[in-house]
Amino acid sequence: MVQMRNARGCLSRLLAAAVATLVLPAAVAAQDEAQAMLDSYCVRCHNERTLTANLSLDNKNLANVADDAETWEKVLVKLRAQTMPPGNSPRPDEATYRSVATWLEGEIDQVGLARPNPGRGETFHRLNRAEYH
Repeated sequence: MVQMRNARGCLSRLLAAAVATLVLPAAVAAQDEAQAMLDSYCVRCHNERTLTANLSLDNKNLANVADDAETWEKVLVKLRAQTMPPGNSPRPDEATYRSVATWLEGEIDQVGLARPNPGRGETFHRLNRAEYH
């Protein structure tokens, strides 16, 4: 019985290590693809010097989306709608839009799970007769 538990524990640790070696490089590759897309298509207008739409992406860190999740949420909306970059500028292909938006959405979802913000916490005030009329 003890040997079976030890074997299961060893097997589960081995499986976890195998999954980590497969998932971690894929996550790093997706982050690198997102960073390359930002550098190629977004930062030329959205940087500290030009501040187009009052947005600077050249100093944002994709390794830690949680630092500025609200900004990344706005970027995600633009990526999903494919409204940026504008039509007269070079644009990424459909697969790049989709993969970067999917990765960014996953990162933002992780932030939401780690730090939920349910909104207003106060209770509603029930109106009495004088207030209702």
